[in-house]
Amino acid sequence: SGHTFSDKFTVDKEPTALESGQKSRHCLYCEAVTDVTVIPALSVFGDINGDGIANGIDSNILSKIIAGIHNQPYANADLNGDGSVNAMDCQLMKRLLAGII
Repeated sequence: SGHTFSDKFTVDKEPTALESGQKSRHCLYCEAVTDVTVIPALSVFGDINGDGIANGIDSNILSKIIAGIHNQPYANADLNGDGSVNAMDCQLMKRLLAGII
């Protein structure tokens, strides 16, 4: 094979609530990768606080994050996976709770 792979995995794509992610071990000298592994999508779409359900509590947390009055980071608050927690995520949450998605 001729490659020397890192002992540690690199996250190539972070998982979101909509899509799984991916991690792999990279060659120290070129762009080759090995041991490509799927990182599962975040548990329940819209479940920001991790209690297993998406509900009004999650919606309130999301609103506070967007307003800047909630400091605790929530990895799954970025519902649309665009790298930012904003009004677009709030719209998705509203549609989720209304049963549209």
